Parts: sequence; C-alpha cells; structure tokens
Amino acid sequence: MFLFDLFICRAIQYYQDSGQTLSFKINEQRQQPGGNRLGGPLRYPQAILLWLKCNQDILNRRLEKRIDSMLEGGLLREIRGFYNEHNPNKNLFNAGNNLYTKGVLQTIGFKEFIPYLEQFDAANDEQIEAYLKTNEYKMPTEGAMNVSAGGGSETQLPVGLSTLNTCLNELKLVTRRYSKKQQKWINNRLLACTDRDVPDIYELDTGDVNQWQNNVYRRAVTIIDCYLMGDYCEMKPLKKRIHPGAGLNQEISNYCTICERQFIGEYQWYLHLNSNKHKKRKESKKKREKLEMVEKDDSKVGSTQ
Repeated sequence: MFLFDLFICRAIQYYQDSGQTLSFKINEQRQQPGGNRLGGPLRYPQAILLWLKCNQDILNRRLEKRIDSMLEGGLLREIRGFYNEHNPNKNLFNAGNNLYTKGVLQTIGFKEFIPYLEQFDAANDEQIEAYLKTNEYKMPTEGAMNVSAGGGSETQLPVGLSTLNTCLNELKLVTRRYSKKQQKWINNRLLACTDRDVPDIYELDTGDVNQWQNNVYRRAVTIIDCYLMGDYCEMKPLKKRIHPGAGLNQEISNYCTICERQFIGEYQWYLHLNSNKHKKRKESKKKREKLEMVEKDDSKVGSTQ
C-alpha cells in the first residue's frame, strides 16, 4: 500500500472516530501556542537532540562501505525477490511514464538496479553470487571488466556483472546525495525554524570511531546530566540561523510545465527556476519549438509550389 493510500485510510478513520476532518484537526493544532505551518506544538517540550555528525568525506566512505557490505549480506537476492513481487505490469502504463517514481517502486536501493533486473534473470544472479563469494565480494576493477568484455582475459567474468557494478555505483551516488539532503533538512527545519519551539541540538563528532567514548558517549552523558540537573553545560547547542526563505509563502503550490514537477512553497519554487537543470530544459524546449516552426513554414512553402 502506498503512503498516499495510508494517509487516506487514516483520514477516513479519524473522521469516523471524531466526526471531524483530519485537515480541520491539523489546522487546529497549527493555531495552538508553539505551532506553525509544519504542525502543532511539541508533544514533549522538555527534550534535547543529539546530532551524530562527521565530515562529509568520511560519511561518504562509510556509506559506500555499507553498500558493499549489503551486497555480501544478500542484496542481490533481496532485490530480485522484491522485483518479482512488486514489478508493475508495463502494459498498463503509457510508454512515456516512468514506472519507478511512485510509491514503493521509487525506494532508494531498488530503482537503481532496474537496468540489471530487466536485462538479466535469477540464473545470472546465481553466477554472479558464486563469483563474488569466491572473490570475497570484491568487484573487479573497471579495467578488468573492459578486458573481459573484449575477450582478452583468461578469467571470464559472469554475464551482467558490469551492469550490476554500474547499478551499485549509482546507488552509492544517490545515497551520498540523500545524506546531504538529510543534513539540509536538519538545518532548514530545525536550526532555521523561528516560528516554532525546537529542542536544542548538540553536535557530536563521530569522525574518529576510536575516540567514540571521549567524543560521543561521554559528551552525550554530560549534556544529558546537565540538562536533567539544570546545571551549566560547557558544551553549547548549535546556533539557530535565519532560513533564506524566511518571509516567503511556504504553503503555495507551483507546477513547472517544462520539467513536469510540483513544488510546495515559494522558496523551493524560486530555487527550481534558478537551477541549471530547469534553465537547460527551458532552452531546449525553445530550440525544439523554433525548429518545429521552421519545419512547419517549410511545409507550407512546399505545399504552395
């Protein structure tokens, strides 16, 4: 069941139990002291947040290592089963629609493997799994793959291994991007939120795992103890900042006909209009329209001769 379906079911259930619409209740919560456009006041106001954070380069290496370990833990077998269970009937969709942008099918860790899953079957999975197990789940270098593809290697690599490796690299790229989005979410929704009560956020450096006891555990215990006892704490929470979209309407909805995407809030809309991707598509559309007009004029000239 997709998240939208769950939301509808929850809205119906709430209406049946209370006689009020869910939107009415949400608006009521927003109007309470401490509430804002994101929702009502904090349920537990006496709280603090501990943000385990490290340098982005260190985080990227950890994310890539985690994905490599997922491969050893049965990732290929898992996504094959998921694909067989949830893959939609393509005959029910128009050719121009992207099947993997809705609901569970857009999950990170699945859609990145579609090129492999659609080209190869479970038999290929078994061959690749056997190869990876023999080689301690280490992918061959790009050079080795190119040599094997050209028939210049005595050790023939399993069919589909190169495609699978490309999918894994795409997953690593998407995961790195998502980690940056998560940090932006914390900065924008928590540190830059001025119209709602937000708990203090303390940053704990997890860059060196060998110093976990000193840099994370002991600091966390000290922060919590000081908070519970009401004592002065040498470690300060992160400073709040001003959101670049402060003062803009964050409820309004805009639809970009060029990119075919919906944007909530003026800030996100302005960011999109100034993005390179939007500008390139806009310019490409102008060129296509200009070319179509020229071809149309040529056809008119030809028909009058």
